[in-house]
Amino acid sequence: MIEAFSIEELQHEMNVNYFGIARMFKAVLPDMRDRGDGLIITISSLTGRLVFPGFPT
Repeated sequence: MIEAFSIEELQHEMNVNYFGIARMFKAVLPDMRDRGDGLIITISSLTGRLVFPGFPT
């Protein structure tokens, strides 16, 4: 199934689902640390724990 997706499509998925979250953390954590307070709640789908080969996330 990996042949069904272009490298650009896979890069987009990683940018949104992985690097996007990392960028958000890096953006908000310094302010939270300075204030000494804050809460980050992440919400994920079932596909974060159960993966079907070739199933788009």
